[in-house]
Formats: sequence, structure tokens, C-alpha cells
Amino acid sequence: MDSDGIKFFLFFFLAGIATLAVFRLALNWTHSRGIHLMVLIFALCLFCLSLFMVFFFRDPHRMIPVEPEQIISPADGRIVEIVPVQDDFVGEAIRVAIFMSVFDVHINRAPIAGKVISVTSHNGSFLPAYRKDSSLRNARVISRLMGNRGDPVEIRQIAGILARRIVSRIHPGDRLAAGDRIGLIRFGSRVEILFPAHYRIMVKQGQKVKAGETIVAEVEIE
Repeated sequence: MDSDGIKFFLFFFLAGIATLAVFRLALNWTHSRGIHLMVLIFALCLFCLSLFMVFFFRDPHRMIPVEPEQIISPADGRIVEIVPVQDDFVGEAIRVAIFMSVFDVHINRAPIAGKVISVTSHNGSFLPAYRKDSSLRNARVISRLMGNRGDPVEIRQIAGILARRIVSRIHPGDRLAAGDRIGLIRFGSRVEILFPAHYRIMVKQGQKVKAGETIVAEVEIE
């Protein structure tokens, strides 16, 4: 379980305990079965939410590919877009967008080994993350990496209609190994990765991918 989720789990779990204490007191305060039932249902809902926090913030072990010419997925989810773009950091690039539902693992991982060049936050809207314009209009964190092979890669963590907090755990100057945890987005979101156009794409639109495991693209060694 991710450390960020422990706070949410404890909040709902302790709130459930407190509500059960109120339920015990309510048995003495009133003989209304309706009030007793309402308090008990509320407590059960809080315990269910605490269990959902354990599920949502799960952090499963991943088998990380180690080939330096490969780019791995930074997020779990479904690929919703693969398009050529022009970027001021990557240059002629391919953009792969991954939609993360609330049921996906939300830990984001470094797609390559390399150095963090910059991490910038941008304010914005909270449109549904599956929309194409969410990439430019939604709140987002953009992280730029320079791979050990000298290839620039950009990661965009984009908030969605339910995602109100992007947690980035990397800083400029950090050295990352491929698959290192770089942060998370709470409760549904979109992650985009931009890499040089000379990489060969290994995935297709609609495909389910796993952070740190699925190979998104690779460079053919001459």
C-alpha cells in the first residue's frame, strides 16, 4: 500500500470506529430503530471506504524490464491515443496517452533510466480524463527526463473529473532507474508519455498496460 493512502485509510477507519461508539450511545439515548439503523449503516459505509482506500492505493510488485533501449509504461490503464506530435523538449515525438480508471493501480513509474531535468505544475480544469483536450486544459504536472542513452522523454500526469491531487515525488537533478516510483494521481486520471519518433511503438490503441512492465516502445540496435 502506498504511504499516501495510509492517511485516507486511517481517516475512514477511525471515523468508522467513532461512529460505532456513537451507535452504542444511541442505544441508550433513544429507542428509535430507525436512528440505530442509520448510524450503523453510516459506520459500515465508512469501513467500506477504508477498505476501498487499501484497494485504490495498492502498490503491487512489478517485474521491470532492464534493456536501456526500451521505454516502459509509466501508468496502469488503457491506451486511448497514439499520435505524432511536435514538442519543444522532445522534438519530433510520439505521444501515448493512458486513461486510468479508479480500478487501476495509480502508482506512476519512470519509463526510462535517466536524470530528471524539470518538474512543473500547471493549474487548469478537471475535465473527464478520457477527453483529448484534457491534455491541454486540465491541471497537470509535466516531468522531463533525459535518458541514459541521451533521449528526452516527457511524462504528463493529468488530473481528471475525480482526480483533484497529483502527487509528484521527483525533483530536478534526481537520478532514476527505469520503473522507479515517481508519484500518483488520486481517483482516476490520465498519463501521457512523449518520446522521440525514432522509437518503434510496441503497443496499440485500446490495449491495457501496466506501469513498469509493459514495453511501450523500443529502439532497434543497429
